[in-house]
Amino acid sequence: MSKMRQVKLQLNAKRGQILLPSVLLVPIFVLVVYLLFDIANLSVTKVKYQFALDNAAYSQMSSVSSYLNGMAIINGPSLYRVMLEARNKELEPINKEHGVKPENVFNLFYKAGLFPSVGKDHNTGINGNPSPQSVDWDVAYYPEELPKEDKFKILNDPGHSKWMVPHPPKLQKDEYVVMLNKDYVANAAITGDRLATEVAEYLRWNYYVGNIYDNLTYIFKSLTQNANMFRSGYFRNVGNCDIKECGKQSAQMLLPYLKIQVEPFETESMLMYYQDWVYGSEIHEPYPFVLDKKVLETTRDMFLFAHLTPKGLSLLQKLDHGIALKQAYKTPANHFNKNLDIKYKPIVHTKVFLQCPRKGNNCVWPNPLPKYSIFLRP
Repeated sequence: MSKMRQVKLQLNAKRGQILLPSVLLVPIFVLVVYLLFDIANLSVTKVKYQFALDNAAYSQMSSVSSYLNGMAIINGPSLYRVMLEARNKELEPINKEHGVKPENVFNLFYKAGLFPSVGKDHNTGINGNPSPQSVDWDVAYYPEELPKEDKFKILNDPGHSKWMVPHPPKLQKDEYVVMLNKDYVANAAITGDRLATEVAEYLRWNYYVGNIYDNLTYIFKSLTQNANMFRSGYFRNVGNCDIKECGKQSAQMLLPYLKIQVEPFETESMLMYYQDWVYGSEIHEPYPFVLDKKVLETTRDMFLFAHLTPKGLSLLQKLDHGIALKQAYKTPANHFNKNLDIKYKPIVHTKVFLQCPRKGNNCVWPNPLPKYSIFLRP
């Protein structure tokens, strides 16, 4: 046999030795490809469920932050800014010969303690807008006390701290909120008709602010009932579960912290002083008049501010430290027909925080600040 033929036979033998192991390795390569595919599928599934949990938690908690920030706005700048911008003008005196300096319309109501001012100057109550970076708007009532009245039990002395507490005591039936103080009305020296016009203007805006509170509360309760917003958000990102059961585990963990209650501080009646006429240079002494729901022909009490209940504040203090949420999910089918759920019990988890830049996490009342924010941490 020639040497050339021997070489060819040796090469063919070596090819056979390589081909046989290669054929045997093909199933292993196929298994590795399946394994990589299944691992990638597991990773994508976990990312999908993690995103669904994060998105649903953030969306649901945003309903809480929006509600609390809305309460802080109506407690602080809303009525104050309306009265400052629209009613910051002097009144014409009833009788110029009387020599009494006319009072500012804004002061008539601000000095009566019907709304707090936003800013440092609480004597005049006239302040500019706070800076966007500010974490303390210094919301407070007119600091001086009202002259005492013997006949009536007056509640809202502006210099008094009775209202500027997280949980102010409810009004009693014999307690009156002063709308217009006797001395201020006398010194303003304005006609009864003009005074009635200004009172009606204040009550109109007061009614609007009260309705804002009612509407915000209604929307908040609708969005947080049974954590529906959370369940819906989780379902839309997962899409392979019953919406009534979707995200149920984490929804039940979050639900107790959605029951934050904010109560309105309202009064059924207000005491004001009224001047009806002037004879010559003599101004008659103002006489008291009580405004109540019957006189105003309304079923709604007059709104002053809103505050957290003790339970609501307790929930906010817990949210300040974060609430851990976890949610079990099902892994997709794999090429090895193994049920990974039984052995590994896969879950996704997150921690949700609701915080404002103030100790105790109370930025609703007193000194409201609409800066509640949401944070998520793995």
